[in-house]
Amino acid sequence: MSEHHQLFVLARVKGRYRSLAAVDASWFHGYTAVRQCHRVLNIFRAAENHIPLRHELESAAQLHDGIWNGECSWSPSKVYFPFVTTCLILGASFDPSEGYAEEVAVEPFNMTYDGAIHNDNGITIIDITCLDHVRYCFVAFRGMESEREVPRNTPLSAETYLEAYCDRQGWKEEYVKELDGLRKFELIPIATLRNAWEFGDWGDSLDEKIINETYQKLSSPSVRSLADISMRVLIDNALAAQPDDDLSWMEEVEFIPEFLSALKSRLYQNPDVAKSAVQCFLLRRVLQGEKSVDLSLFKTLSSDEVLLVLESLQEKELVTSLDLSNLNVSKATLEKGLRVLPKIRQLYIMNTPKIPLQSALLALQGPEIRDVYHTEMLQSAFPNEDWDVAERDALLTWGSTQSPIVQVLWAGSDVSEPGRPANGLNNGCIDWMSTSMKKSEPHQLGAFPLTEAFIPPIKIVTGLTQLLRFATSTQRLISPFRHVPSDIGKAVANSFALASSYVPDGFSVQVGSLLSVLAQQSDRYSPTKIGAAYDMHPNQWTVIIMHEYCREKNRQVGPKPRLRYAFLTPVERLGEQPGKKPFWSTGNFVVADISLFLERAMRGKVEPGLKEYWDKQMEFIQSNLESSYNGSNDPKPEAVSDDLISVCSKEEVISLLTHFPKI
Repeated sequence: MSEHHQLFVLARVKGRYRSLAAVDASWFHGYTAVRQCHRVLNIFRAAENHIPLRHELESAAQLHDGIWNGECSWSPSKVYFPFVTTCLILGASFDPSEGYAEEVAVEPFNMTYDGAIHNDNGITIIDITCLDHVRYCFVAFRGMESEREVPRNTPLSAETYLEAYCDRQGWKEEYVKELDGLRKFELIPIATLRNAWEFGDWGDSLDEKIINETYQKLSSPSVRSLADISMRVLIDNALAAQPDDDLSWMEEVEFIPEFLSALKSRLYQNPDVAKSAVQCFLLRRVLQGEKSVDLSLFKTLSSDEVLLVLESLQEKELVTSLDLSNLNVSKATLEKGLRVLPKIRQLYIMNTPKIPLQSALLALQGPEIRDVYHTEMLQSAFPNEDWDVAERDALLTWGSTQSPIVQVLWAGSDVSEPGRPANGLNNGCIDWMSTSMKKSEPHQLGAFPLTEAFIPPIKIVTGLTQLLRFATSTQRLISPFRHVPSDIGKAVANSFALASSYVPDGFSVQVGSLLSVLAQQSDRYSPTKIGAAYDMHPNQWTVIIMHEYCREKNRQVGPKPRLRYAFLTPVERLGEQPGKKPFWSTGNFVVADISLFLERAMRGKVEPGLKEYWDKQMEFIQSNLESSYNGSNDPKPEAVSDDLISVCSKEEVISLLTHFPKI
């Protein structure tokens, strides 16, 4: 029995609620289900995820009824909404702050709410029709393995769902905190469930009227009224203009306060009203001084018109986000556009038929972009019969040339196991070279390639800190990875998929592409690539993590849990003669701490606050390690008495790398 629970994402598509994604989660009930539901809601609500989500919602409206109403395919099939699915997976299966990681299985997106073979603990439903006001509910339709019965076939709040598993008197502080956070989210009304799954035996909802009225107010589009009627007339005239009309009069009215902002609002609300030539003319005016340039709504713009808009921007270095999704533009247009706007950090090229993945990757050689959203790149984590091997190889080649990090090498050992001191060095660390690494010994090794990903230095830092905080959380320390390397591989994939492209205040909820080689079990990749280390060129880097954990709490004697890390890169490339030794066997490589790595990887232009962010996260990790040793559940950085985090020595690196075969 594995306590199955399914999660669904709904949205209203052309007047009908449709399921866009579904996953099956094991060991998922009670407080865990409530906590992860809250995390899923926060991911979908996060503004940094709204652009790719909006594009997939728009693409949903283009699917014909035959796809929506088709039979569920239980073999790997095309994931039509890969970004929505990725958000759901990361929210449901991973929480670095809690040390939570459980595998979820992707189900057919059009699976019915009761279509899963096993269900013991109800379902979670998320409605993303209005991204600023996402909604949720739990539903019990077969009964649940809970302590108390709850009404079936009706929306349940998080509070009602949790109470089924645990009496209120037994609620912990964290339970109350999660419920308080969930109260700001609306409950999905039963009318939505009836609309989505008409065949269901839906019951009644006591609060349905209140919920409907509240959500209608929240989701109703607000139309800004223009106080000056003459301004409205001017905007109407501009939108109704013909390509040959004289619009020189606009130069005289552009200085009227709020005219350009009002014109932009109307133009984006009604992108199909104006002719493409007029759209181009108006966009060249309303986008001046903007940091984000979104042309995705103007699908009739030609490549020349797109470039004309971009070239007309007077403050090109201000533009950090460019959205060319849905446009019928070519790779050449993309390349020229990136040359025109040299400071682009976020690039959206979703649903661009003339820019397939291979062409897009070739166009991105060189520009310093932090986030790339391309439909096929997002789909790469979900293997299916349509996936082109050439596209995968192109992705692997591109990632290895664009990202400084090639791989993560992981070594873990339980310091509380018998025989541990025999493998120790004088400094209390493990002598990996003399360790036999037999299955009976308490060690874990894994090599995880990152060559299919685009991970710039800032996302290396934010992704790596999430991985380390996950691995050293109190929950993970007392319940370590069960399967190596797949468990650690999924944690690596999830951590870097959630890596932030800016310095965050806390844990990031910005979602990117999953690493398919790590995130999914697939016969497309040889298993040896999980356990073998890549040789590298100079300026390509490997991250080494040595994690000595302790499952025995409150020992306060014996070896302490420790974490050591290093970034390493070869000094020079050796010849390509057959059978040559790997670079680490020569000792001719650099072992760097975070400061040296950032200085070299970012070529002296380190992001402000990034090093401080790393230091702050390391302080928290150190307190986690200390608390796992002394039995405290209240980590206090100021109470840490020993340096439990350090940079690996060169000798340690060589000692460890002897256990990895070379690819």
